[in-house]
Amino acid sequence: MFSPSVRLRVIGMVAALGSAAGVAGQPVEGSGEPPFRLSEAQPPAAAAPAAVAVTPLTDAQLRPLLARLAPVAAGGGDAVEYRLPARSRPPPAPG
Repeated sequence: MFSPSVRLRVIGMVAALGSAAGVAGQPVEGSGEPPFRLSEAQPPAAAAPAAVAVTPLTDAQLRPLLARLAPVAAGGGDAVEYRLPARSRPPPAPG
């Protein structure tokens, strides 16, 4: 059977062309064709690109890369103690 998207498209086309056909779903007189055309709602998806072979860097390859980075400076507000509330919140009131 047809997918839901194709069915919805056909229903929309029939509704839009219903006034031209006189009655929705009835062919236009003299044309010999129904007032709608069946087609897929969207073109088929393109094939996924081929996966590229990947190899992880070794420690010897990583060291020069990491050496080029600027050192990370810890700020005064970076580490904060977790603050627990003095007491738990009350449960919600019913109603």
